[in-house]
Amino acid sequence: MSTSEVAECLAATLNPDTNTRIAAELKLSEWFTRQGAWQLFPSVVQVVLMDFASHPQMWQYLSRS
Repeated sequence: MSTSEVAECLAATLNPDTNTRIAAELKLSEWFTRQGAWQLFPSVVQVVLMDFASHPQMWQYLSRS
């Protein structure tokens, strides 16, 4: 599973369309319950960090905590 697949699925969990959102959530659930799911962790971290990097205001928000 590539980083782009993980990014696409994570983005779909924020989709306003209920069917799209639930399908993505089910796919993530399936991925994380498979044997060897820990291998997804680096891709998820990379996606989240890339998203934060593109939104500097998120870093400002986190640094207030």
